[in-house]
Amino acid sequence: MPITEKSIWLSHTGPTFDALTGDLETEIAIIGGGITGVSAAYRLKEKGADFALLERGSIAGGSTGHSMGALVPGIEQEDIWQSIAKCGRARTEFVWRATGEAISQIRNLSTRLGIECDFVPGPAFDVVDRPSNLKFLEREHAAAEDCGVETSILDAKQIRERLAVGDTVVGALKYEKCAQMDPAAFVHGLAKEIHKSTGSIFERTNVDKIKSEKGGFMLETDSGAVRARKVIVATESYTGQLGVLKNRIVALRENALATERLDDDSMKALGMKNALVWNMARDYYFMRTTTDGRVMIDGGGTLSSSQSDAPNPKRIASTYSVLVKLFPSLRGREIEFAWSGRMAVPLRPVPVVNRIIRMLAGVIEVRPSMPLVEQAGSRVISMPFLGACSGNPDMLCSAGYIGHGLPLGFLGGRVMAEMSLGEVTETTDALLRAYSGHG
Repeated sequence: MPITEKSIWLSHTGPTFDALTGDLETEIAIIGGGITGVSAAYRLKEKGADFALLERGSIAGGSTGHSMGALVPGIEQEDIWQSIAKCGRARTEFVWRATGEAISQIRNLSTRLGIECDFVPGPAFDVVDRPSNLKFLEREHAAAEDCGVETSILDAKQIRERLAVGDTVVGALKYEKCAQMDPAAFVHGLAKEIHKSTGSIFERTNVDKIKSEKGGFMLETDSGAVRARKVIVATESYTGQLGVLKNRIVALRENALATERLDDDSMKALGMKNALVWNMARDYYFMRTTTDGRVMIDGGGTLSSSQSDAPNPKRIASTYSVLVKLFPSLRGREIEFAWSGRMAVPLRPVPVVNRIIRMLAGVIEVRPSMPLVEQAGSRVISMPFLGACSGNPDMLCSAGYIGHGLPLGFLGGRVMAEMSLGEVTETTDALLRAYSGHG
């Protein structure tokens, strides 16, 4: 079976929108057509605001469409203990609650608008295959209890009763109230709903530069100038290319694959239906199934400045090896889709360290390991960014999701839309305070 080197979510035809032709004036310009930008646009549409969304490629064609479609509450992967250490229990608890509510809002919105995005609620399991890594589960479970997050520890026998994992798996931590969906289908559905009443979405319109000018901003594009009083930057790992958060974000590239379809009996025996599975303690691999019977996995992330979404054959091969080791019944199943995608890692303001990280990412692929994350992560990685750029209340940005881009992006887009309208609600204000103090 030939491998399709394209994200499974982008293998089906989505809506298309015209490119910008000529100059344009608008109240609010949104840069980026992923879940963050489109969620911001939808909120502005609800408010009857004047706006234009500019996407350099196609809607959902960036980080959103190359993600795994997982909806997991929280920040910075699933390290509640690390978030508490850096941000405190109160902030961590609040963000987990807010992002959990964002997942419910995504579900309700897709239902109300009739968006067919295969939204499926279900649990998530962090499995470990080294006895020495059981300490990660214990630490995370204790932190989760402290924050009111529902988790439970499963021993080797209990996890094998739930999932068809291999003999090497020695335990797991189960998270409740997670979900999964087709992220591109959700964003495409929102975009169609926005465009049919506003006509304000432009694809294939690359913003080269943002210039401040009297009364607002001028955005230079390859097809005209856009003048706006306010700007929302929703470009995730590409944010630095616009000169925004340039020294505070580095791109992490993940390689992903999806298997051929499995029959119903094989899927049932696997035990993964409606469940998310990850193996954080071994360089973080993430697995899920699709509603049409495929198994997906991504992982082995590398710091990389590459612009190509083509999969790395060696990474795909090693990722497949991890999959069949954790789930032996998948051995021999063919790979049908393979791709790579970017996410943004937010960096703390440590100039020397940040320069070294960015320099390495621009020259070679650097693969961070779990021990490195444990030892140095809290000193290097920041909270995701949300709010005004460089203190300018008229330029807003949300980025640095580290793999939690769907609930965080949805939430960030809505918050920026409200901020751009001067409508800071109690919840919005609490979120901004929770995200403050990136250093």
